[in-house]
Amino acid sequence: MRLAALKLAEGSIEKLRSAIETAKRDYRDVLVSAEYPEYSRSIGPSDAVSPGERQRIIEADWKQYSEWLAR
Repeated sequence: MRLAALKLAEGSIEKLRSAIETAKRDYRDVLVSAEYPEYSRSIGPSDAVSPGERQRIIEADWKQYSEWLAR
């Protein structure tokens, strides 16, 4: 949870506070936004996306998160 909030903050105290407030309401919103940003922006529950495209987006999001974490 802490890592997700820090990632979303992008170095901004105000964004960190916002992420913490969001997490207090529903921590899943912060986790999804941090770990799967493209997926959460572009694919909704009813979107018709091929399984291959869905997997490509998930893998790209995870790669981006892993690279951020390794910095």
